[in-house]
Amino acid sequence: MKYVLIVLAALLVILAVLLICCALRCRKARRKVCRRSREQKCHDLNAALEPFGFAYDSCSDIFYSRMHPWQRETGYCRFYDEHAPLAGIVIHSEPVYFTCGKRQYLMEFWKGQYGTATGAEMGLYVSNEPPESGKRPEDLFYESVSDRECLPMEFRLRRDGNVILERRGVHWWLTGFLLGEFSHADRLSMELGVSFPNNQMCAAFVEGLRRAGYRGEEIRIEGTKVSIVFGSPRTRQPRHLKIHIVLVQWINRCNCRLYRKFTSCFTCGIDRIDYIGMCFPRLYRAMICVGRSKSLRAAQRRMRRKGQG
Repeated sequence: MKYVLIVLAALLVILAVLLICCALRCRKARRKVCRRSREQKCHDLNAALEPFGFAYDSCSDIFYSRMHPWQRETGYCRFYDEHAPLAGIVIHSEPVYFTCGKRQYLMEFWKGQYGTATGAEMGLYVSNEPPESGKRPEDLFYESVSDRECLPMEFRLRRDGNVILERRGVHWWLTGFLLGEFSHADRLSMELGVSFPNNQMCAAFVEGLRRAGYRGEEIRIEGTKVSIVFGSPRTRQPRHLKIHIVLVQWINRCNCRLYRKFTSCFTCGIDRIDYIGMCFPRLYRAMICVGRSKSLRAAQRRMRRKGQG
């Protein structure tokens, strides 16, 4: 009994020392964050984000995808959506397939929870398979469109009716992610618009929307600009085990709460992120891997294993 008490006392002393060291480290980090300029923090964060294909906008406090990230070389197929939960991504997806000028296109929209961030995406892809190949559009692999084919895109993401982020630009993959925000996809709605270069492509996309399940009164057309509201998906969603989704979302919610609790000493987003980087470098590295960086890599590994098998 005597030795048990000695061991317990030693463990308590070690724990107390660790807590004191942690408190001192956090205090030192808070001071460093306050001394660093906003420009320094944004520069360091964007340098860390660049290998993942993303950047940070300090004005709107959101993460977004760059024009030429590594993901542009991966293209897209349904397999990626099917394996997104492996990376903590639980989202609604809406693929819209259409044919224009003997080319098969995919315009897809996403909204939901991306690990420790709530976000939305819209992307344009094209297949190398000719329409007369007879293959189903959902079975094709799509390449990212070229710079010349990028389109003016915009979206406004709402949660329970309140706008939480907005994005617009000429892009092939327009995205926006709010770090530390937790959401269920069915509480999110996405008001989006796309402007096409000509009436032919605009009409083809509208026809794709109708095939996906959107009614005529739900599609707003102004010249060659098409706008819809993406709330409840009209297309068939990838099938996942319900218990897996519940577990992933529980982890995501816990991580968002931990992020907010650990950074409660700051109110500005860039200060919170800078503080995490100084106190918890491993958490910082996992946190800045936003969006589909992890899910695409996980899916690619699965595809390679499947091909080898």
